[in-house]
Amino acid sequence: MMKFTDSDKSFDLFSDHFDPTPRLKSSYMPIWFIPFNNENNCSNCNCEYSETTFFKQKYCEYCIKKFYDNNPSKCLDIQISTNIKYENESIKNIEFGTPSLQKWYFKQIIPSTYSLIGYDTFNGEMIECEKNCNLCGKFMIISKYNIKLTLCSSCYLISSGWIESALTKVPIPIFYLPWWDASDQCVACDKVLEFKPECLKWCLHCYIIYTGCRYCLTTNIIFGITNESQCRKCGRIIYIVLPNNDGN
Repeated sequence: MMKFTDSDKSFDLFSDHFDPTPRLKSSYMPIWFIPFNNENNCSNCNCEYSETTFFKQKYCEYCIKKFYDNNPSKCLDIQISTNIKYENESIKNIEFGTPSLQKWYFKQIIPSTYSLIGYDTFNGEMIECEKNCNLCGKFMIISKYNIKLTLCSSCYLISSGWIESALTKVPIPIFYLPWWDASDQCVACDKVLEFKPECLKWCLHCYIIYTGCRYCLTTNIIFGITNESQCRKCGRIIYIVLPNNDGN
């Protein structure tokens, strides 16, 4: 079980504000059109997910269109392989399934490991659109002979900290990642993660917990058992209840 609290009512665990994605805004409504654990069907409408051509990122065509009809804020970083530049505010007019716009992907969503294999090769079209960061214009390409899913170090900021263990009451490390980790594999051992709705998954072998904020598309990785974590961007609290974890 997991609950979100409103950002203005959540307890602030941080002494100073740190924005992991300073050039993106938080969504005022949950972003339900992408999976958190590489599922096959949308958790919102149960439709089968579509996939981006590059990196095989899963998304729901129905829910993404509905989202853009109701959310004008710039909360997504989308790379489209065309010579047409667009503003985020007008992206809701894009038909994602049309042949002319098949080659696009989300910059801030990390798919499963297997989805990334095979894209570390030369692709002129991809390299051309990856030259500069969408958000700040920073030059990104290091080599013209390969392309990877790369995030701008000025726009996507990683941080870390400590959180109290629910079992031992001692501090355990936590990573605050500025992207959405949609993989179903553990970062430490590559074992398949156990998924707990809504945005919680954990490794039975390493006891690593992954929580996601659907308002900011950020991921917390906690190296141990705890009862809650907090989004570094919007401050929403995520309460964690795992099997055999009563917080004592």
